[in-house]
Amino acid sequence: MSLTAKIQGTKKILDAQDYNKEEHKSLVLDKFTDTPCIHVSGYDRKTQYGYTTNVRSHFRSTYTGEFPLDIEFSDEYFKKGEKYSPGESEEHREGKRWIAEKVEELSKGFLSKEILEFEKLLKLENGKYRICDVAFNFPCGELFVFECQLSAITPETLESRSEDYRSLGVTFDWLFGKSAHTNDNISWYYNYFGKYPYILNFERTIQDSETT
Repeated sequence: MSLTAKIQGTKKILDAQDYNKEEHKSLVLDKFTDTPCIHVSGYDRKTQYGYTTNVRSHFRSTYTGEFPLDIEFSDEYFKKGEKYSPGESEEHREGKRWIAEKVEELSKGFLSKEILEFEKLLKLENGKYRICDVAFNFPCGELFVFECQLSAITPETLESRSEDYRSLGVTFDWLFGKSAHTNDNISWYYNYFGKYPYILNFERTIQDSETT
C-alpha cells in the first residue's frame, strides 16, 4: 500500500521505515479509512527473471469495504472498482522514496523530513480528492508536489490533472517511467513546462547467481 500511515489518537503520520513493532503495534491506521494497517518489513525478493530486488517497507490496509470518499486516484495506487483495494508496485514505492530523497539532497539542507509527506490527500475545487505521491508542505503554506507516473497515461489526462493543481496554486512536477515514458508524454511535458522531464529508470542489478 503506502509508505506512510496514521498513528491512532494523534495527527502524526508515521513513515514505514520508522515503524517500531513495540511502540506502534496496534496503533497504526490507514490514513483514509481509520482502520488498522499491517506493516510489511523491507526484504529482498527474487523475481521471475532470476534477479533480486529490494521491497521497501510499507503498510498494507486491512479495510475491505467501500471506499469512503469520492477520490480520483491513479491506477498505480488503487485498483479501479467499487471496493477499496490499495495496491502499489514496488517500482512506484521505490520511485516515490527516491524522489523524496533526491529533492532533499538537492536542497542542500534547506528541506527537512518534517515537511515531507507521502500520499497527501488534496481536495480539488470540484469536490473530488487526489492522492499526491510526494509533497513538501512549506511552513509558509505553499505546497510542492511531485507525481511519480509509471502506468500508461495520455497527454490529455496529464493536462487535466496538471490544471487541477494549477487551479489550487500548487507547484508540481511529473516524473515519468515505464509505460508513462512515451514520446507523446515527453512532447506534452516540454510544451507545458518548457523543459524536458526527468525519467525514472528501474534496473535489477543483483543477479540470482551473485546472491547464492
